[in-house]
Amino acid sequence: MAPPLLCGFARQEITPDRPLRLAGIGGERLGRTVLDPLYVRALALEDRGGRRALLLVFDLLYVGTALAETIYAAVSESLGVSRDAVLALATHTHSAPQTSEEFCRGDPVDERYREAVSLAALQVAEQAISALRPASLSSAEGAGAPAINRRVSVPAWSRMFPRLRKVKVLNRPNFKAYSDTAVTSYKITFEDGRYLWIVNAALHAAVHRGEAYSADFPGYLPEQLRKRDSSGNCIDALFLQGWAGDQSVRLTTRLALSLHPGRLVDYLMHPSVFARDAGPPELAAIADRLCACLDHRAVLGATEDDDLVCRHHVLDAPLEGGGLRKIQLKSIKLSGMHVLAVSGEPFASYRRSLELTGRHVMTVGCLDGPFGYLPDARALKEGGYEPDRSIALFGQQARFAAAAVERFKDRTQQLIDAQVTSE
Repeated sequence: MAPPLLCGFARQEITPDRPLRLAGIGGERLGRTVLDPLYVRALALEDRGGRRALLLVFDLLYVGTALAETIYAAVSESLGVSRDAVLALATHTHSAPQTSEEFCRGDPVDERYREAVSLAALQVAEQAISALRPASLSSAEGAGAPAINRRVSVPAWSRMFPRLRKVKVLNRPNFKAYSDTAVTSYKITFEDGRYLWIVNAALHAAVHRGEAYSADFPGYLPEQLRKRDSSGNCIDALFLQGWAGDQSVRLTTRLALSLHPGRLVDYLMHPSVFARDAGPPELAAIADRLCACLDHRAVLGATEDDDLVCRHHVLDAPLEGGGLRKIQLKSIKLSGMHVLAVSGEPFASYRRSLELTGRHVMTVGCLDGPFGYLPDARALKEGGYEPDRSIALFGQQARFAAAAVERFKDRTQQLIDAQVTSE
């Protein structure tokens, strides 16, 4: 009898061999050195009936539609894996080259680098499928991610100052607002005792801001996991970025008190700010905080009728004034593993609104080509960077309408419910 679950893993480095412009954060940052390497990782899954799925995780800001479509077509043709069963995901590091034509339209994409990433992805996909072997699955879920809301409403009294008259929301640590600190994970263990982790948390990978290539804190997960296990059996870890549209890493500092009018207003209004340009010690500490959430596990047992189920849905999200924005949704279910991926950055409150009681579901962002941020109802009322100013960066003509919020909630809940009823 065939085993209920087969898994295969492979990875390949995709760090550029020359200085390229770094995506995210703005400015003219170049990857002049390497703080830590960039990788593409592949995880192949196969059920008892021979049905396969493939997760490709890139240390990139976004993957991009052109790159994703090239990979989907090649994997489907050469490896026989359905397009609906392939997820091209970015860890959302802000210290990797641009590969997505959707973000910052007009900014150049280095075609030579994008072609190299595409080739590497196909190679690791083939290697992962060739490495398929029996495995068992266990899960861990808990709170403890160092996440914090990053939107602070500007108080009414500050509008008397000219430079703040049009500012509605500041990018600052909000200690009072809801923050999703959940860490959802799966541990895949092979028959020889070796294992790897899949870790899902909603944390913007934008802590390192220097002119160096870096996977940010996700790149430090494997090292920190190995430090916790002296057996040497930890193979690697895949980080799946969560719904972190309004969340950053809780790495903060305080403004220095100054008598300069502008800085004094900043200090009086909100003295806490995010610490910038973290180095390896800080990145490793963030990764270690995530690792501490993986200590308690429950074994997920596969059954004889536990088939792989993959779904793909395109949601038409309404915009103000008419028009629609297409949002890609993909879901994978196998052996108690549930992954729901979205082609953008939904706010953390969307996960909170889902009915997940008794369900071990990874809510993942940064799939394929990005549509940008999906603000919740409160943010649409408040305004600010994510609902308003960011939309031009993604070629969107108008902000999301309020109806988009409920439509997204309803469709994601339907996909999760459908996965559960398929068990």
